[in-house]
Amino acid sequence: MSITDIKTVAIAGAGTMGALIAQTFASHGYTVVLWNRSEAGLARGRSIMAENLDTVPPAERDAVPSIITMTTDPACFRDADFVLESIAEDLEVKKAFYRQLEPLLKETCLVSTNTSGLSITALAEAFASPERFCGMHWINPANLIPLIEVISGEATAPETAQTVYALAEALEKKPIRVKDVPGFALNRLQFAVLREALHMVETGAASMEDVDKAMKYGLGLRYACIGPFETADLGG
Repeated sequence: MSITDIKTVAIAGAGTMGALIAQTFASHGYTVVLWNRSEAGLARGRSIMAENLDTVPPAERDAVPSIITMTTDPACFRDADFVLESIAEDLEVKKAFYRQLEPLLKETCLVSTNTSGLSITALAEAFASPERFCGMHWINPANLIPLIEVISGEATAPETAQTVYALAEALEKKPIRVKDVPGFALNRLQFAVLREALHMVETGAASMEDVDKAMKYGLGLRYACIGPFETADLGG
């Protein structure tokens, strides 16, 4: 499957991430189905999208909710060209869901998970066709943060990862390719900073407030424009 073959997208999980991911796909013209196991979850998803429609271009605000079908019926996955799972961050819960999901899918349907750190290779063990599966990690808030991590597990077909990468670009996101390592890329960087921040406060080098200010008014602003390798190159 190529990017041009993806017309209908099914999102599994109507929480904060799933709802805003569905909104993002809908605002870019995709037919979107948002599935949740309960009606209460769907109601929560509607509320989340309603609160965030100000991020959608004004001309599209009325159209976006109307083109998202919300359902608790798993039959909705039968017509999907692409499925993105964003349910509970639990390895066994996700694998059980995949085992129920895969028999419903078209042979050409690709599947991704929005996990922020679970092993893609381990999750893929639930699939009879693991080559169609990869990670597509969105960053909260999903409708605003440009970064998407596309993670390949050991069994992920290169074509699958490339199509998901291209799909992220079609959504005007900034995707990166990452191998299936613990924490992927963003969280490894984030926790490296947090470890040093905690050490500085613990040793009395700076207060929590001043460490936060160093990030907000210094590194944070600079890294929004140039990354650490670009910074090193610029400084010589």
